Amino acid sequence: MKETLFDVLSSAEKVNRRSFVKFGAAGLGALASASTALAFPRRTYLPPTPPPPAEAPLATLTFEVASGVHPHIMLRMLQDYIAQTLSPDFAGQVVQAQLVQRNPAAFHQQYWSDYGIQGQIAPTRTRYGYYMGVNEFARSDSELAIRIYKDLNYFEMRRVLNPAEIQQFGAILYPCGYRLPPTPADYQNYVRVAQRYYGIPNPEAFALLYTRHFNDGRNPHMGYLIARGPDPIRSPFKDVLIDNLPV
Repeated sequence: MKETLFDVLSSAEKVNRRSFVKFGAAGLGALASASTALAFPRRTYLPPTPPPPAEAPLATLTFEVASGVHPHIMLRMLQDYIAQTLSPDFAGQVVQAQLVQRNPAAFHQQYWSDYGIQGQIAPTRTRYGYYMGVNEFARSDSELAIRIYKDLNYFEMRRVLNPAEIQQFGAILYPCGYRLPPTPADYQNYVRVAQRYYGIPNPEAFALLYTRHFNDGRNPHMGYLIARGPDPIRSPFKDVLIDNLPV
């Protein structure tokens, strides 16, 4: 049976952090192969999360409905984020959400999550020293009074929870800035990061949607949200890449 791009991408998620994914120029295939020794080991490009089995409950909590993320997958992702930054005792407090009609007033807000969370977690100090809380959105900040723009969307949360990133930076990163439109200089830096650290040989096949700083507790690092497809903003083929070098 001929493998589809989704099949190959799903299997590519299982390769170790010293492997990389090669995307064909036409976007019709992907090949996983071992990388050569690098000064900075490459991290794996994360393909779309596969749908849950048919028997999975349709939980009411979901993010990024327009981007194709299933509510059951997002529920597990958010609970995992809470469990890893705080403790599993807090994860059970977040179980529901409701659709919110949003009217973004700024670029940053265009990438808010589609659903607001019912139930709250007061700002709590994480094991990494910063604070995490839930008040409609999941947010993390260096300040106890978590600032409103420190929200995390699905793709950001998935990247900072990736074991390769935790190993690279020694912590689960937290956002330390607004989401901003990319500049030409940002694009050139994205190309370097994609090729050098994530082994993506054709960065031009992806659209760069925004940049955002993430902090490891010592230094900020630039993050890049990329997507591919005829409608990049709505595409489930998104990922956040993070520069090893501090800003």
